[in-house]
Amino acid sequence: MPADVATFLTTRIKTVAGQVGAPTREGCKRDIEIIFSDKPQAVMDAVADKRPFLLGYHFVNQTKTVSKVTQAIQAWYVTAVRDGAVTVVDDPYYASGMRSDDPLKDQFHGNGGSRLSHDMASVFDNIVVIVDTTKIEGETFGSLADYLAMLVLAQPASAVGQCNPLPSILSLFTDACPSAQRIRALSPADKAYLEGLYSIPPDAVGSLQRATIATHMLDSLKFSALAPDGRTAAAK
Repeated sequence: MPADVATFLTTRIKTVAGQVGAPTREGCKRDIEIIFSDKPQAVMDAVADKRPFLLGYHFVNQTKTVSKVTQAIQAWYVTAVRDGAVTVVDDPYYASGMRSDDPLKDQFHGNGGSRLSHDMASVFDNIVVIVDTTKIEGETFGSLADYLAMLVLAQPASAVGQCNPLPSILSLFTDACPSAQRIRALSPADKAYLEGLYSIPPDAVGSLQRATIATHMLDSLKFSALAPDGRTAAAK
């Protein structure tokens, strides 16, 4: 990847992160790796063999399936849960307090005193993104940057590879979507979702988080559908 292209992609992703309220800062631990390759499966086979924890939460017998490359641009997420004291990576082979000598057995816990919050938050610990260079020919770096931003700022697994009801950059490489429906930049719906995602209290219960995101999207998209004079636009 030429240095100027890498800088452009990185800058655009950070810009989108700042616009939607995602935390960014210099000097922090690197937790996103974006790899461009014309042999993406070979790369992920090496990851599965040498660094399987980078594939995220899975059991050993799922490694081959989880590491399979099925998209032009695909992401793997290592997630973790944190409370006020510690952060623990999600691991099917670890349960806090399962051993008497576990240093986290008395520390990692939530707060059951509220129906709105439990003092625990789900966070990204690391994200690996593989870009199949044989499948992105003809796309602009701007479109690629917006697609990558959507993948690394959220975990939109159910929307990737689908022709989504709402216009989304995630439909860019979806064969099931007519060409006319494939947009090449973050859509108002994409931005509204990311804004809603990063505006929610991270330790709120899941149902409250989902409701807050949905409400923000409804309000944001309703506003974007208005003409400059405040009337409903002719085309929505």
